[in-house]
Amino acid sequence: MKVGKKPNLIQIVLVLSTFLLTCSYFAAANIEAAANIEVEAVLGFCTDYVWRGLVINDEAVLQPSVTITKPITEDGVLSFNVWGNFDLTDKVGMQYKFSEVDLTASYSHSFGSVGFEAGLIYYVFPHTNENSTSEVFLSAGYETKEFPLSFSLTGYYDFKEINGFYGVLEIGSSINLADNLTLDLGLSAGYGDAAFNLGYFYVSGSSFVDCVISAKLIYEVSDSFYISGGLNYMYLLDSDLRYTASINKPDKITGSLSVIYTF
Repeated sequence: MKVGKKPNLIQIVLVLSTFLLTCSYFAAANIEAAANIEVEAVLGFCTDYVWRGLVINDEAVLQPSVTITKPITEDGVLSFNVWGNFDLTDKVGMQYKFSEVDLTASYSHSFGSVGFEAGLIYYVFPHTNENSTSEVFLSAGYETKEFPLSFSLTGYYDFKEINGFYGVLEIGSSINLADNLTLDLGLSAGYGDAAFNLGYFYVSGSSFVDCVISAKLIYEVSDSFYISGGLNYMYLLDSDLRYTASINKPDKITGSLSVIYTF
């Protein structure tokens, strides 16, 4: 098998950054006449890829995304997001390839301190033998006025491959440390029904799945450019899930660094 010269990390970052900014530019240019369109491009580096208690890859990945949002009512917003996971090592046999691409369309509406969001997610797994799948989700959130606290409850239902439910309760706080520096803190707990746990952990029966503690610093370089860095700690809550996931790590600390550009 002929093997070419492998790209280095700087080349990968430059290529993906150019791709994201180019996609964002043309997306914005095509809808320039439309009012209140916002495009956000993110290039994230993560030490691991962890999802709903599963350590998908415990080595470095890039996770770029592009989100387009448009208000369609005074308090309602329509969003479309493209997100990908790009493996930087050959740990799972996917070096320098996208192992996952997610397409999400959603609508959110706020009523003062209370907000709701509903949407559809389509999961694609290029360069793998995994079948694509789809989820619908519904979320409700509340932000307190007295303290910098937010609460949300989100339910996801996979109606194509797993036919299972995963719900997550999240508590967050955003604290301004300085004029251009914000600290985001989060705590979440996830719950999976029997179909979800069987499909992803090979464990029969519903249970609480994972707990995640997170901390992230966000630095505002300008009105449209941000840099963020964070740490997440994931812990599997159910003993049966921890046993079956012992090879795949029942707990994990993940670091991340992202650059964010909006216009």
